[in-house]
Amino acid sequence: MLREARSVEVVFNLTDLRAVLAGLDVPTLRSLAAHLPLDLRAPVLSAAPERETVLTRLLEAVLARSQIHSGGFLFRRFLFRRFLGSPLIKRDLLFRQQYHLYELEALLRAGDTEGRETEILAEYGAKGIGYQLQGRARLRFLLEL
Repeated sequence: MLREARSVEVVFNLTDLRAVLAGLDVPTLRSLAAHLPLDLRAPVLSAAPERETVLTRLLEAVLARSQIHSGGFLFRRFLFRRFLGSPLIKRDLLFRQQYHLYELEALLRAGDTEGRETEILAEYGAKGIGYQLQGRARLRFLLEL
């Protein structure tokens, strides 16, 4: 049986992320699309040139699904280090084909991973891509079970 939590701390706060990103110019905001999963980048890159529009599309992409998957690298780059004092990275980003391996490598090397990039990339490589599974494991992956 689980006990009730005595307190709750919100880790993903889009308001905090918006406040940090609001000071950035349009080219910088567009460049942040590379921090989003592959299928969420187009709306940001094709947004009208107004800063507020690009910012809104970027935040909508983060909200499109689980924020740790869709906005994890943005939160990590702009908020986690400052507020939590630790990097937070999902371990299934390659497995679920949210990013290409070379993109994960670039994002990890650009961020502060305390020299653990090689270890993290090895783990991504060992886990592989979900579509490479065989038999029932592949079926479970395809059905998102």
